[in-house]
Amino acid sequence: MTQIWLWQPSNHPPEGPIREDQYKCACGLTAKFGFTVFTIFDIVLLVFSIIGLFIVPFLLAFQFPLAIGMIVLAVMSIKTLRPFFMQIYGIIYIIEMFAVCQSANFRGKDKQNITVITSFVVAILSVLTAILALWRCKVSWEFYKYVRDRQLAIEKQPSNIGFNQVA
Repeated sequence: MTQIWLWQPSNHPPEGPIREDQYKCACGLTAKFGFTVFTIFDIVLLVFSIIGLFIVPFLLAFQFPLAIGMIVLAVMSIKTLRPFFMQIYGIIYIIEMFAVCQSANFRGKDKQNITVITSFVVAILSVLTAILALWRCKVSWEFYKYVRDRQLAIEKQPSNIGFNQVA
């Protein structure tokens, strides 16, 4: 049996049944589906990273274990619907985004020989990456809210466990 919470939230679930279709991502699909799509996207990127191991080996030293850990947490979140995995996933995602921003800032200081076109392409790709990261953050948050509210509703229901029952 896995742990249910990393920390117990103090809020209460919405009244009524908690349904997956109540939690949507920005594209109108359910948050669980959107989170699953991003997880599949991560798996594809991991496969390409493994293929690229022979091309750019120094990138994998940090990214490979982190990517595997994030994928495992995401799969466990989808499979078990336990808030524990989503809470750890969220913490690591925030740390990862901070590290990416710091590394981008560090790499940006060596721009002496970059042309205007290259700068423009890098700026456009940076904006697209930021939009994708924010969208992923929104999808992850909505999926976490679904998992959290679902678990709170389960815990709120009266349980017959622990009572002696005669068959």
